[in-house]
Amino acid sequence: MSKIILATNLDNFYYQKKHDDWIKSSLKNKEINMECYVFFVKNKEDKLPKSQLENVNFIEIDASTIKHSINKYCQGKRKNYMCLETGEFLNYCSFNDDDVIVMCDYDVTMQRKFTVKEIQTLNNLSIFEFACNSDCYSKVNWQLIKTYENCSKNGTLAFKDEVKDYWRSYNAGVQVAKVSAWKNLFESWKKVSNEFMMNMPHHFAFQTYFSSFLQKNNIVVEMPETFHNAHWFLHTKASVKKDDCLFVGDEKVLFFHHKFQKRPRY
Repeated sequence: MSKIILATNLDNFYYQKKHDDWIKSSLKNKEINMECYVFFVKNKEDKLPKSQLENVNFIEIDASTIKHSINKYCQGKRKNYMCLETGEFLNYCSFNDDDVIVMCDYDVTMQRKFTVKEIQTLNNLSIFEFACNSDCYSKVNWQLIKTYENCSKNGTLAFKDEVKDYWRSYNAGVQVAKVSAWKNLFESWKKVSNEFMMNMPHHFAFQTYFSSFLQKNNIVVEMPETFHNAHWFLHTKASVKKDDCLFVGDEKVLFFHHKFQKRPRY
């Protein structure tokens, strides 16, 4: 039987130094038949976390085994940026093809329970579709091609000719799909990952690819602003209100992507 799985991926720095809102809020707000997974990427010199929380599937991953999800071309604070939202997390755990994986950044808090409609939407995703949110809600689409042109190495990037100037930028902070769709994404990413990251030495290289991949293949299911949002998303109706929680009007947003700037008291 298929199930909905809440997941996050992080390294030792985030686990030891940053707040654990994602873990606590997910355990508090998940339905009884949902599961929580933490994919913990560990270097040899890292100390193990002091404790592994009960009711969380804690998967330790040796960083040296990751082949397609570390951008070794990134420099500065984001040097060797790691992100398993490429689908590579599938190499470290077994799921059924029709299980639904809700992959979240660690700087996301689950502020409430899913609505019945949200659960129905996720369960009804096709075998290749992804449910996600745009980072921009202006009347004019956020032009993904500008990211390619402005952030690629020397202003050029292979694959740019595949990008349409009206395509949107979808935020990879919360990506939802059945395992079959995650496998499809990862197989595509593996073929281009090294060249893509080399030509775009930024932490958002994969998000850029993810946005174009969804639209090129017509497999995006855009969720309402109340599903995944942030006070820093462009032209959003969302705002921080009571208890530092994020709302759209009177409705609390499910996943608040706060970047550790604001900690909602969920």
